[in-house]
Amino acid sequence: MSKFSRSKGQRGERTVAKLLQERLNCDVSRELSASRDGGCDIKIQLGDITYLIEVKFHTKVSQSIVGGWWDQAIEQCVLQEATYMNAVPILIYKQTHWKQWECRLPWYHLLWQLGRTGFNSKLYSVKEQHTTVPIDILTNIMNSGKQQTISKGTITTTDNNDIDHTTLGVKP
Repeated sequence: MSKFSRSKGQRGERTVAKLLQERLNCDVSRELSASRDGGCDIKIQLGDITYLIEVKFHTKVSQSIVGGWWDQAIEQCVLQEATYMNAVPILIYKQTHWKQWECRLPWYHLLWQLGRTGFNSKLYSVKEQHTTVPIDILTNIMNSGKQQTISKGTITTTDNNDIDHTTLGVKP
């Protein structure tokens, strides 16, 4: 890898770290040993979820190249499953002259974060099911998990639907 490619990649990682830090309102930094040890570029812990993020800033992006990057993000996540409970692989990439960063994350995680649907993620392969969204959507999804708490192994959420309708004079 040329010095220019390395510095462009590092510039991309710094840019994404800054974007995530601004939008998530938490400390975000690059994993400086990533290139040496083969780990993820950025790691973010939000509640009980660890996002293992691979960043790519490339001159020409194609679906086959993105597929290879996605395989790399999944492989890094699988290698760190023993270290991080609830590890989620994320790929954030951008072609040199694009205005927005694209983000790929597992489809099951998107569904779980958005709707708490009870979707059984074990029925689907992480590699086969994914979605690509703009970075603004990614940070909104990641932020949605901040309000959740886990108590004795169960997730506690509130949806403001536990109103006693009889006190309001309304029949349920």
